Amino acid sequence: MGLSLIAPIDPAAICAHFDIKLLQLSDVDPESPFLGTDNSSFSAVTVPCGWYTAIVHNDSHHAYRQRSNICHELAHCFLGHKCTPPLTDKGERARDGSIEAEANHLAGRC
Repeated sequence: MGLSLIAPIDPAAICAHFDIKLLQLSDVDPESPFLGTDNSSFSAVTVPCGWYTAIVHNDSHHAYRQRSNICHELAHCFLGHKCTPPLTDKGERARDGSIEAEANHLAGRC
């Protein structure tokens, strides 16, 4: 990718290199209630789309947070984590702490 030893990783370039579609939430749903700098409820999600994978990220967040969110979702892809529905049958958020910790570690979040 032609990076120097201290160059920051460009998550958009990594997505392109691995044929992962990177979609902005504002393009997917311009009326989404999750858009806005004060709303931190939704950061990003990896979505299987037939023969390809997409990452939808909240482009209303600060650029540094967007980079971190996309790297976190890329980590899920590279670690082979299975995509699961975001909500349980009861409508509660489905979250596996150990899988999220793995993705955080690979993405550089401590």
